[in-house]
Amino acid sequence: MTTEPRQHERTASHPDPVAPRGREVRELREHLVAQGHEEQLTGLGVPRPGRAMLEILETWALIFGAWALCVHVSWFVLPVALLIVGSRQRALGNRLHDAAHGNMLKGKALNQRVAAWVCGVPMFEDFELYRNAHLRHHAYLGHAQKDPDFLAVPEAPPGRQHSAWSLYVAFVLDARLWRDSVLATLFRAPRAHRWRVLAWWTGVL
Repeated sequence: MTTEPRQHERTASHPDPVAPRGREVRELREHLVAQGHEEQLTGLGVPRPGRAMLEILETWALIFGAWALCVHVSWFVLPVALLIVGSRQRALGNRLHDAAHGNMLKGKALNQRVAAWVCGVPMFEDFELYRNAHLRHHAYLGHAQKDPDFLAVPEAPPGRQHSAWSLYVAFVLDARLWRDSVLATLFRAPRAHRWRVLAWWTGVL
């Protein structure tokens, strides 16, 4: 009687972790299709322009609403405003992610332009650089050298293990994460993108 090899045994023969993970994704999809979920899976990749634009309008309404509360009501609401704006920045990032996969709006050009100006430029993110990096992340998920989003766990002292808190602090203090979170692709992007960022923020402020 043979048993299915464990995960680490399956991946041991693959120096590149992409190979087994790609196979596992295919196996998962085949399993879900066999369970009758093909229509739902297909629907996940279909753009819903109306819903996307409504969510974008809602996001910007909350951002400007939080700003207005601070300026016209009281600066005491600043902590709440920061939470609102931070969560909405995450929402814009989610929409930028959808657009990078071509799933936000119908039509490649429209999808890219709207995502770039409404989601990317305000957060200093160049759409093409983001898209290329994100697709590499999918292609090389978990590869220490090729996955641009790979986070290496700091090496623990001999005979010891990292606590959850020490790992959290290590990542919070990581200079690369701070740079990418605050400045995104601003200083790696073409000069034209930096001018677009300057023009956008000049117009808003």
